[in-house]
Amino acid sequence: MIAALKANTFEAPYLITQEIHFDEFGQNDIMPAVVTQLIDAKYEVVYPVNEYTTAEPLLNE
Repeated sequence: MIAALKANTFEAPYLITQEIHFDEFGQNDIMPAVVTQLIDAKYEVVYPVNEYTTAEPLLNE
């Protein structure tokens, strides 16, 4: 099973990258680290600013 996980890329519609792949250490090497905020009852990606960003961050002032 471990060999199959490392050797393949799988569809993952619940992730922002839409796919998942595990490296030799068992880490997802496709998924970037992102910062999310709960905005209007929906989780939004606010950082880093790239193709995965879905909203501007809300800042407390």
